[in-house]
Amino acid sequence: MRPGTRVLIVEDDRSIARLVQAHLEHLGFTVLCRHDGVSGFDAVAEFRPELVVLDIMLPGLDGVGLLKKLRSEGSRVPVMMLTARAAPMDKVHSLDHGADDYLAKPFDMGELMARVRALLRRVEGEEILRVGDLEIDTAAHTVRREEREIELTAREYELLVFMARNARRVLSRETLLSRVWNQDFDVGTNVVDVYVGYLQKNRLPGRREAAHPHRPRRRIRAERRLTVPIRWRLTLFNALVIGTILVVLGFALFFLLRQTLLSSVEDAARDRALAVARSVEIGEGLEEFEGRLVLDDDLVDAIVFDGVFIIVRDGEGNVIAETVDLPSATEARDEVWRTALEADAPAYGTVDFSADEGGTDYVYAVPVRPSEGGPARVVEAGKSYEMAEENVRAVSFVLALGIGAAFLFSVGGAYLLARAALLPVSAVVKAARRITEGDLSKRLPVAHPGDEIGGLATTINAMLARLEGAFSRLEEALVRLEDTLARQRRFAADASHELRTPLTSINGYAQVLEEWGLEDPEFAPEGVAAIKRESERMKGLVENLLILTRGDEGAVLDPVCGNLSEVAEEAVEAARAASGGKTAVEYEPPEGEICARFERDPIRQALTILLDNAIKYTLEGGKATVEVGEGNGEVFVSVTDTGVGVPEEDLPHIFERFYRVDGARADGGAGLGLAIADQISTSHDARIHVES
Repeated sequence: MRPGTRVLIVEDDRSIARLVQAHLEHLGFTVLCRHDGVSGFDAVAEFRPELVVLDIMLPGLDGVGLLKKLRSEGSRVPVMMLTARAAPMDKVHSLDHGADDYLAKPFDMGELMARVRALLRRVEGEEILRVGDLEIDTAAHTVRREEREIELTAREYELLVFMARNARRVLSRETLLSRVWNQDFDVGTNVVDVYVGYLQKNRLPGRREAAHPHRPRRRIRAERRLTVPIRWRLTLFNALVIGTILVVLGFALFFLLRQTLLSSVEDAARDRALAVARSVEIGEGLEEFEGRLVLDDDLVDAIVFDGVFIIVRDGEGNVIAETVDLPSATEARDEVWRTALEADAPAYGTVDFSADEGGTDYVYAVPVRPSEGGPARVVEAGKSYEMAEENVRAVSFVLALGIGAAFLFSVGGAYLLARAALLPVSAVVKAARRITEGDLSKRLPVAHPGDEIGGLATTINAMLARLEGAFSRLEEALVRLEDTLARQRRFAADASHELRTPLTSINGYAQVLEEWGLEDPEFAPEGVAAIKRESERMKGLVENLLILTRGDEGAVLDPVCGNLSEVAEEAVEAARAASGGKTAVEYEPPEGEICARFERDPIRQALTILLDNAIKYTLEGGKATVEVGEGNGEVFVSVTDTGVGVPEEDLPHIFERFYRVDGARADGGAGLGLAIADQISTSHDARIHVES
């Protein structure tokens, strides 16, 4: 650090600015002070400082705005933020916009000087850093790769420079958080990973990201589960049910038709056998022809048709008459006649009379005892199952085709039925997709309120209505809560700021006086006066805060009926004395007494606050006027002035605690006076109306 190093101080609190200036000049620095953001920005170009000490809350242009403007125009002058704003987000915000250091008030003068020396050493020791094909110019704050400049934010640049200077070291997250981010506030545990990953992927492309040596490779196995839509599940279920019914009905019909066809064969054979047996029994069914017995032609014509054949046997089983020529080999297969003779009762069974294998005939045998006492005989009537079985096969083929076609039609019908049944569900789904968390006013369509889907949609609509109401109430509550929390945070920050500022001034002047100020005949009385002034200022601030606190706690008033014009006149007299003739304070008394119920001291304090503001913001030679009157069943006190006025956008906020029209510290006030006046008026069920 060389003698005459230029330092620019931009601080709206003149006491603190003077304190820092005096100490720096005592150490050999050349110091220039500015007290608002606009003149501070102009001074950077004119004074060309090697270090800027910058407050945040500045009139005209705040500190962060000045800093952003400097960096946007390419200025790389080191900037130290010196402010009472000690919240972590204020630090992050300032550092991310290009600040090189951040020190909160109240501060130790030794620490401030150490940080100043560190910043100046950093400037004097700027260098060119090279890592691979990256080139970092710490003087110009630029990063290049292969002649291409890479744009980085202030935080990204600091991280890259620190890693470049420690390229051969293994850096832990804790080290980076401590050295790049400040360790006096907590940052999210993944902030280092986010910044490093962003640098690798977006800011410094071209290199493949190496695998982390301590991070195992992970294999992600995606399991897919087959999900069948309800429409197809209903279709499949209905098709299976209908198909099962068709198959059962088909089998029942098949067996019924088969049994009917086979029974018709058996019934035909039985009826013909009994008819021939009756004829033979009475001696009419047989006649002799060419020396042997044959069946009567009329009987044959009446009995033998549609494939039925007749065989008449004697008691030994010999064939004595037949309507069909039977192969001799098949005689031994017929045991039905024997059963009938032995049992002396009709018998039936199946016999294969055909020459080739596979043919089956139904045979019904009836024993006959001729009425004339002739030898016993057996009449057999038979019919082949072949035609019936062919009909059964034809019917089964037709049934199979019919069942198959019916099953296919049932699948299509089931699909259409399921689709028609689920159309209301699809409409509900489409409507539900249009309902978002930002708009719960939409409702589901209800086509048929009486069915299950309509009942479900009606229930969901009722639930949506309740949710909409609950969300509306919740949003209103959250807005109120957020507004309350914001006011509390702002109040805490402003109160902290206002208390830190005089404490910083008192502590700093005391420290300088202790070190060297008492030996300086010019600085010693200045320091003592500053300590006294700041003590009085802090005393007034604490008293105002106590007044507001008592008002918030609901202090009990003791209003009495009094003359409001007397209180107004007292406040006017006090204001005239305080103004010292700078501003004319006029009082327009009413024609008579203006009586109202109020507590005298608080109302006088409120009027004094209003008059104090009117005088403070009225140029010399201006005028403030107080008028007391009544009308429409109300009494009023009017305070008007010829001052600078209040911008329209600031009117709704001027009664907020610590609010200042210029956004920074107003001379002689902390922004609590109008808040106290508003609190007093509210406690008296009155209101303050402002026009500008």
